Amino acid sequence: MNLLILSLDHLDVYFRGGKSSDLKHHMDYYDDHLEALKRHFHETTISATPEVKKRIKAILKSLNISKDEWQSDFREKDLTIYQFFLLLARKGYSQADYITDLIDEKTKIHKLTLFLAGGGIFLTFISLLFATSTLHLALEFIRNIFSSISTVPLIGLFYGFGFGIYNFYSIYTNKKMTIANRFRDICFLLLSTSAKITASFALLMAGATMSPIIAGIFVAGSGVDVIKEIYCLLQEYMQYKLSPPLNGNDPLSVHRDHARRVFGYEKRMEAVRINLVSALLIVSIMALWCFFPGGGIAIAIAALSAIGFVYATKHFWLKYNELTLREHLQEQLGYLEGIYSPQTEDSPSKASRIMALEDNEFLQLGKVDSQQEFNNVVSDYVTVTVPTSSSFQPFSFAKNLSFFNSAHERENQPDYAEREYSSPQSLNFSEPLDGANLLTRPE
Repeated sequence: MNLLILSLDHLDVYFRGGKSSDLKHHMDYYDDHLEALKRHFHETTISATPEVKKRIKAILKSLNISKDEWQSDFREKDLTIYQFFLLLARKGYSQADYITDLIDEKTKIHKLTLFLAGGGIFLTFISLLFATSTLHLALEFIRNIFSSISTVPLIGLFYGFGFGIYNFYSIYTNKKMTIANRFRDICFLLLSTSAKITASFALLMAGATMSPIIAGIFVAGSGVDVIKEIYCLLQEYMQYKLSPPLNGNDPLSVHRDHARRVFGYEKRMEAVRINLVSALLIVSIMALWCFFPGGGIAIAIAALSAIGFVYATKHFWLKYNELTLREHLQEQLGYLEGIYSPQTEDSPSKASRIMALEDNEFLQLGKVDSQQEFNNVVSDYVTVTVPTSSSFQPFSFAKNLSFFNSAHERENQPDYAEREYSSPQSLNFSEPLDGANLLTRPE
């Protein structure tokens, strides 16, 4: 149980602004201890012991979740710890989303394993062709297929259909999304996939000859992705705008909640930009393709390869954007922790301030028999790695805005007015805000 308490303390530190790499390093322990992972996260409930319950409430406090919400959504359901984080992810807390990913990846089949298994099957198939002297027949069959002008759009047709089914299954089985969000994403997926399949089928019927109508259908498929991100962006912005006003006297948990809303808004804003750039590139490719209506299979392969490259780049760009913004969020939360925690809230318990233990000390925790022994082991590892005003410059989601504190805080921290703070207000396309209005959300 002490190992579970330590894990919850690491998770609490992460919600307060700890580094993702520190949490991942701690969770690596469970790679070789899957039974402990199952026992700690999938079998232990959030009310199992007073110590577990205390850590869970500390996490809820960090997330600015009210007591009423704790009573209605968490306590009465007697959730396991994994289900607890899953519910937080459904509520839109991206940090909980990352935690459930760390837990899930311990029991998933590794991508390298799948690659090696697929490679083994392929080599076995080639060996059978050699053994039966049918390899030359298979090569001749492949050559005949790819020499046909209709092969390229046919491959695009099967790819669009298969990828659509895969995405549908991924969204439908994603337990971290609410039913409403799953329905939203499935609707947009059906529109986008239908447009791409229709365009591939029309291209097949036209003998791989591009026309403005077919190009328009391809572009419409990409345009659906842009519309989806704009719709999600408006949802994030409305959540931000309808939240209570923020001022410098609010407790730390309120400022954390505000920073998380900024993260969600900017994540969607960047996704809109990425999808818009992707759609414009596809429009350019289609326009060039239309200039070579009789280009044959070479032009078709080049154009579809370019489109595939754009989609692949968009996928990895979105992943990189999310990873970068997540790290920026952790930096901002750590910055707020360093500014507000010593003044406005009780300091975290000694155990919750442990960022990492050396491997030998961490393993030693599994052998202790009492809380006193547990405290003795961790007593020398209580340093908090929290950025300070002298060594840390907070990130900016967009434009940097000066964040003015109350008169009392400015008196105790004379350099605080020079620090930078960002919010979705910086993305307002109206006139620039002056410093006096930065503590109030737009009406």
